[in-house]
Amino acid sequence: RYRDFSGGIKGEWRLGDRDNVEVSYCFDQYDKSDYQALRDIDVRDYRNVQHTTRLLYTHRFAEADMLTVGGDYMRDYLDSYQFSDGPKRQHSGDVFAQYDHNFNQHWEVVAAGRLDYFSDTDNLQFTSKLGVRYRHGDLTIRTGYAGGFRDPSLKERYMRYDMSGIFWIHGNKDLAAENSHTFNASAEYTAGRYNFVVSANHSIVRNKISTSTPLTAADDAAYHYVQYINLENLRVFGVEATAQAKWVMGQGSLLGARLSYCYTHEEVKGSDVNQY
Repeated sequence: RYRDFSGGIKGEWRLGDRDNVEVSYCFDQYDKSDYQALRDIDVRDYRNVQHTTRLLYTHRFAEADMLTVGGDYMRDYLDSYQFSDGPKRQHSGDVFAQYDHNFNQHWEVVAAGRLDYFSDTDNLQFTSKLGVRYRHGDLTIRTGYAGGFRDPSLKERYMRYDMSGIFWIHGNKDLAAENSHTFNASAEYTAGRYNFVVSANHSIVRNKISTSTPLTAADDAAYHYVQYINLENLRVFGVEATAQAKWVMGQGSLLGARLSYCYTHEEVKGSDVNQY
């Protein structure tokens, strides 16, 4: 049996023409249980309860610039049959700020920073983002940088689960958080009914969380397991090109065509990892 209970409330206050404050709260509980029909017994073996709150403030400047400041807090409780040592609890929070600035009709810059904290790993991490857009006539050019961060989940740290007798999945309490640096650039040109876009991105990921190839226990050749691990170094490079067009066929009908090509290269070094 699967049950999900969720609900929330949000309040919004307009402080004049340029300031806005938003406060929200969300509750979510997801349960799984085994129903034994002959005995009419419902045995719950999975429970995930999350309380999430958010505070968001925005201010618009006279020059169409915008400042956004906010924060989140979540309490996460997880009790699962996949754990061998009882339920887990985690408190996580973040604060962030973003500023959108228009220099003129051609140039726009977006800068942002975010600070995250996770109690289970006692991890405090700062990430940032910077984006630049140039627009002139039918041509738009964008470039940017984004820092990424992901703390290991409770399942990835504490899971110990039998996959139908095929192998076990083991969590890893020593997992480090993922960190990434992504650079991207794109150019878009529109001429009448035709549109052309070319984009490229390059990501450098440290300590990406993945799974090992099946391992065998040293004291039991029949015992196979897969464990969550950190990849030492992952690089991803991608290029995408798209051309599309639309033609008016009469009586309000449109005919469209689109052609796209995408190339992605992924390279992993320094770890034993499943291919995916």
